[in-house]
Amino acid sequence: MAKKIFMLGLDGLSPYYLVYVVNKLQLHNIQQIINKSYFRTLLSIPPTTFIGWTSLITGVNPAKHGIWGFTHFYIKSGKINTSIFSSYDVKSPRLFEITAFHGLKSIVVNYPLTYPIEGIYIKNNVIVSDTLASPRIDCFPKKIKKLCSSFIKKINKNITNVLEKTYYLIRLFEYLCNNFDWNLALLVLDVPDKIFHIKPSYLWKLNNNKFNRIMRDIDNLVGHLSQNADITLIVSDHGLAWYKKWVNPLAYLYKAGIIPCNYTISYNILRKIIKIIYGNTFLSNMHLVISYLMQLHSRLHKRSRLRFVSDINYYLLDEVDAENTWIILFRTSHLRDICYNYLSKISRNFHFEVYKLEEIFRGKYYPLFPALFVVPKYEKGIYLSLSYAQLFTEINSYFYKPAGRHHPYGTFLAYGREIEKSLRVDKIVSIYDILPTILALFNLPIPQNINGKIIPLNSNLIKASTSSKADYNIILKIKKLRRKLY
Repeated sequence: MAKKIFMLGLDGLSPYYLVYVVNKLQLHNIQQIINKSYFRTLLSIPPTTFIGWTSLITGVNPAKHGIWGFTHFYIKSGKINTSIFSSYDVKSPRLFEITAFHGLKSIVVNYPLTYPIEGIYIKNNVIVSDTLASPRIDCFPKKIKKLCSSFIKKINKNITNVLEKTYYLIRLFEYLCNNFDWNLALLVLDVPDKIFHIKPSYLWKLNNNKFNRIMRDIDNLVGHLSQNADITLIVSDHGLAWYKKWVNPLAYLYKAGIIPCNYTISYNILRKIIKIIYGNTFLSNMHLVISYLMQLHSRLHKRSRLRFVSDINYYLLDEVDAENTWIILFRTSHLRDICYNYLSKISRNFHFEVYKLEEIFRGKYYPLFPALFVVPKYEKGIYLSLSYAQLFTEINSYFYKPAGRHHPYGTFLAYGREIEKSLRVDKIVSIYDILPTILALFNLPIPQNINGKIIPLNSNLIKASTSSKADYNIILKIKKLRRKLY
């Protein structure tokens, strides 16, 4: 009889925060699991949602799975256009597609990039698509939408209310696990990440009853399903941290004149007049107000065509999460090389490292435009700022400002009768290691082009699976054919 594996994904969960919230709220089920678990820090670079979850579920780097953030840039009628990445854009088989290919049954709820369903190998899978960037919730098989209509209506109604949405996603997942057979059950929730960005004090002070209730609901879910599953996994796509120092590579390029600063003469005159009358504080406050209004507009119109965040004549940035993606796209290879040469010379003294994208990630699915990959010295408390020149924006190359952002250190925790206890959060596993490890637990062949390796959860795991590899390109061919039929 095949194993049953339950994997809970908590967006932005850092190992130290997991321990903190478990102790403060006395989450007894998760505490018991931690005490008997294989517990490690999970390295995820770059630390951004779509790339992280896709790398985790495919076991390969972005150049092999094709997801480079939230924003997909493409040319149409000679112009640059953008859209949000979707299930159609994932170029490597995912865990639940591989297990389905081998006849195992999966329940998948709210996993990023599962919309539309037509972009997934659906055999043996029960799927409720993600709520992060989808225009609507999609389900397979179709009867799920009718059976779970009350849950889905409430999720749709609370799509912007993170805590209420999370509550109903948990209820929906429990219902599916209790009423359908499964070997693999996957649930991804937007906490603690979304709360960290909206109201970080809820995470540290734990003074919000709704957030605390959600964490206790998660604890109850883990307690219930860990009794029914042979193995329980708690994972995240990245961590979260508080930074005080910020570095902006674009500012160095502006100041060197490599990228022309788009302050026009009229902008400069107007800025000087405002400074004389109102002072620098007014400029800073106006920038915050305008940034908030632009974010609000983006949320309200997130399914419409996206706005450009950059000077489009020279470079492009991800339009949803530029600072956590660490990628700067350039209009030409010549300009990219000039910027690379300049930033390489100064980067050792200015708190970041710069690479050509293809130096870090090897594969065949690169972005449309040549790119640089900029890695801040996050271990020293320094993070990226990719603000660009506008009327109410001060462009500083290096500055101090307390603020929260993502961190490459996420969470990996495994628990079960055959899992050997090893509480070593000081040791690191890669986000690419999750897929081959789960396939090894199922005693299934791992993909040939994998970037990860099997995590030694017990002494026999690697011996049983290292010699067993397979080519799963047939899954991609089936998906491509299925899409044509639709």
